[in-house]
Amino acid sequence: MSLSADASAVLAKQIEEMTPSAAVLESVGFTWETAATLARFITTGAPDINALKEHGLSLETAISICEAIGARHARKAAALAALKPPAPAAPAPVPEPVPPLTDDDVDAALWRLAELADMIRRGETCVTLLCRAGYTEHTAKEIAALIRISKRN
Repeated sequence: MSLSADASAVLAKQIEEMTPSAAVLESVGFTWETAATLARFITTGAPDINALKEHGLSLETAISICEAIGARHARKAAALAALKPPAPAAPAPVPEPVPPLTDDDVDAALWRLAELADMIRRGETCVTLLCRAGYTEHTAKEIAALIRISKRN
């Protein structure tokens, strides 16, 4: 069974608009059973070539109907996916709380500061002495460079 121009146009419109009506399809020449089957396939988006062939449609016609229904539902799914808001970003990690300073921590920091002040007054720029005083090598080099710059000024 091949489709008439009217039947093809009505079926194409119903597929595109996704508003199937078995009564309308029957009015353009489909049997009631075929019209109901087509309406169900348009609604669900799951056409079955074999079922359409059992209703008397040719293989080529059944394939083109199935492809049209599948393509329309794919476009609808893509449009709906585009409308979904993006997934929320993962929450930022919560930093671990810093333990409170003890009196020993404060005393050690004041001692290191006093040692650094003495080195600055004396103009000592020895990285080794700064490392022995508890600074990392990188920090010691930075402090030594600052002391050398301050001696020039």
